[in-house]
Amino acid sequence: MSPLKLLIYAMGGGFGHLTRSLALARAALKRGHRVHILCNTHAAQLFDFSQAIHFGRLENTSSKLTGDFTITAFSPDDSHDKFAESIQRFLQDAEYDVLVVDTFPRGLIGELVAPLSQIRCPKVLVHRDLNPNYVEQYELADFVRANYRTLVMPGEEGPLAQMPGAILTAPWLACDSDELLSSEAAREALFIEPEDDRPVVAVTCNGKPDEQDECVELSVELREQLGDRAIVRLVTLDQGICERHPKASVRMWPFLRLHRSVDLVIGSGGYNTVHECRATGTRLLAIARKRLYDRQAKRLLPAEVIPSPADAQQRIAGHLDSLENGYSKHSVRYVNGATQAIEHLEALL
Repeated sequence: MSPLKLLIYAMGGGFGHLTRSLALARAALKRGHRVHILCNTHAAQLFDFSQAIHFGRLENTSSKLTGDFTITAFSPDDSHDKFAESIQRFLQDAEYDVLVVDTFPRGLIGELVAPLSQIRCPKVLVHRDLNPNYVEQYELADFVRANYRTLVMPGEEGPLAQMPGAILTAPWLACDSDELLSSEAAREALFIEPEDDRPVVAVTCNGKPDEQDECVELSVELREQLGDRAIVRLVTLDQGICERHPKASVRMWPFLRLHRSVDLVIGSGGYNTVHECRATGTRLLAIARKRLYDRQAKRLLPAEVIPSPADAQQRIAGHLDSLENGYSKHSVRYVNGATQAIEHLEALL
């Protein structure tokens, strides 16, 4: 088929919406399509988007991204009126074959309500788990039925899962399994000497500023507590944090590429962290962060939940005796739902 022009609406804070949309974008680019992402997260300032899309040099993979990629990052500090006007003007002037909206069918502040009825191309909602209060407050079932051609659920069902035409795929992941770094290459990226076979504990540092501070503090405390029993690394996109903690932190996106050498992840219950660990079989201990729409506690298994960073220290010590080092992960294979989603969009058109 002829290349499609996908416009992906990925508004919202943090890494979640943007990372999921980059996963979909990469799947589309591999099939020769054109992709334009709209976002407004502060996290966009931390990305090198060329690196995020292409990963630089890929090992052991035949992946080729032949499509065209563009991203427009709106300021997260704009007033509601300015933000709404900018989005509505963009949707009116841009050229695209399909509009993909992540999570918020009405838009982040309702700015999509007016233009959606004027957009004649197919509109697709990326529908993950959502706070049901939000769904009921804005009568989203009726709104989605009136404005969207279909719903695609990226590895987890949302409250509108029973709507006609809803499609459930595997989780959308930032890279395919053949794009993971080898165990040896991943350990090198984590500043681990080849002869060092201790288990690796990775603390993911993202979220709100106070949450990032907690993660940094936790990684320092774990290094002191665990001593020679394990290697502790802080994984972040913040270059400033890496400079303050050289060789104890690593700047890598997507973190998923390092999973073959990681034995235990300490993070949150966010979409990407949880589904990446599920896909690679990596143990996870997570704090269910409070979010306005995302129900992180619902996504986690009881054994994965830690109430606070202080509780993490005791739980990690109990895990170490049974941890195997990352060299057991040579054969990690998983299905990337982002590819399934693109195939569905192609069929839709």
